[in-house]
Amino acid sequence: MSYKPSHYAQLTPCLVVQDGGKAIDFYDKAFGFQPIDEVVKDEKGAVQYAALKFGESTIMIFPEGSFGPGGKTPKHQGAAPPVSLYLYVPDTDALYARAVAAGAMTILEPHDAFWGDRFCKVSDPDGHEWGFATFKG
Repeated sequence: MSYKPSHYAQLTPCLVVQDGGKAIDFYDKAFGFQPIDEVVKDEKGAVQYAALKFGESTIMIFPEGSFGPGGKTPKHQGAAPPVSLYLYVPDTDALYARAVAAGAMTILEPHDAFWGDRFCKVSDPDGHEWGFATFKG
C-alpha cells in the first residue's frame, strides 16, 4: 500500500475559499479542474471539502471556518496571498482567455518571460494568485 492515494500529487496545496460550491464551479470553468473524489457537504448541502485535479496537479479546497476560526481567504483578509500557484499548461494564452472569461482578474497578461516560459498571472475570486506557463525554452 502506498503512503498516499494514487490519484493525488505528492504536494497538494489546500486553498481556503469563501464558498466551496462556487469555487468548484469557478475552477472548472476558468482552469479546467475537476473533482476527483466525493465532494463532502454538510447537512445543509454546503461544500466542506473537495479535491480537484488538472492533469497531474491536485488542489484541495475548504471553506472558511472548516477547521476552526483561523482560515480566511486572501480576499477576506484584504491582503495579497503569501504563496502563489504556478501551473504548466499546453497553451498559456488559451487558458488565460478562458480564465478571464470565467471571472479571473488579470495580474499579468500572457508574455514571453525572461526565464523561457510564456507566462501570465491571474487572481481567482477568493484572491488566490495563479501563474500559468508554457515552456518555450
